[in-house]
Amino acid sequence: MTAEWRSDVLETSQVRIRLPDGEVIGAGFLIAADIVCTCAHVVAQVFDLPDSLEEAPSGSVDLDFPLLPARPSARASVVSWRHGGADVALLRLDMPVEGARPAALVDGTSVWKHSFRVLGYPDGADHGIWVSGTLRAEQGSGLLQMEAQLPGPRVAEGFSGSPVWDDVQDGVVGMTVAVHRGQSTASLLPSADLVDEHTMPAPCPFQGLAAFTEESKDFFHGRGGDTTRIYKAARRRPMTLVVGPSGCGKSSLLRAGVLPRLRDDGMSASELRPVPGARATSTLALGTHRRTGTGAPRDRAAHQGGGAGTTPRR
Repeated sequence: MTAEWRSDVLETSQVRIRLPDGEVIGAGFLIAADIVCTCAHVVAQVFDLPDSLEEAPSGSVDLDFPLLPARPSARASVVSWRHGGADVALLRLDMPVEGARPAALVDGTSVWKHSFRVLGYPDGADHGIWVSGTLRAEQGSGLLQMEAQLPGPRVAEGFSGSPVWDDVQDGVVGMTVAVHRGQSTASLLPSADLVDEHTMPAPCPFQGLAAFTEESKDFFHGRGGDTTRIYKAARRRPMTLVVGPSGCGKSSLLRAGVLPRLRDDGMSASELRPVPGARATSTLALGTHRRTGTGAPRDRAAHQGGGAGTTPRR
């Protein structure tokens, strides 16, 4: 599963669950490119089925992404159903939605006094209402307690299935599943209980002999100092060379460490690969000329393609 850890992903992952007549019945959120997480009891209401339903209902669920431009609609079907204590349903989109991105799940075991925010759709508020407050600790039921900040709106009916964003950890700590009427207290199901590994197998963090890529950046650790040093150099200088023996980790350091940080700053990158018959120095000169507009290729070998290294540009 690929997920992003920036707070704007909370908006691009938000989902509204609708009845066939268009009425908003609850919330949900993307946890993978084509997987929506919501409460099983919300889906049961969509099909007008009893809350005690043991088997996953068949048919399509109508939903939309209310915080994306044009609020695109989509349809999804149930692929995972846990209506017992978990109250979780995972829905697979018929096709991915452009602009929607999955939110990262973060640890829900030590969150006392962490601030949170959550968007829900109580009666008469189909456009959504944000609630903020403070996370507490796990209750005897295994749910996490959260307290809305007063004065202000409270978590109420219509918030079921909504992702609870932990501002301290910058990710979704769980899903809203229960409210206490007339009180500022509500409960969420911790993130660890949301994922069904049969539907979403956990990705293997071990690369073997393969280099890390930007897609595997979440698993790249232990090179923070080197990453920061190269990142700062690339920000200050027109050219930065990373030199080392074969197999020492240059490619992983650049692709999974440095490039994601540069892209977050609005820079882009082009990769030039060596080709037999083309000298690396000539190809590097050509790549630099193309990216910066300075200098000129000195021989025709540079025009034969290929090259070594990655040249970031603004």
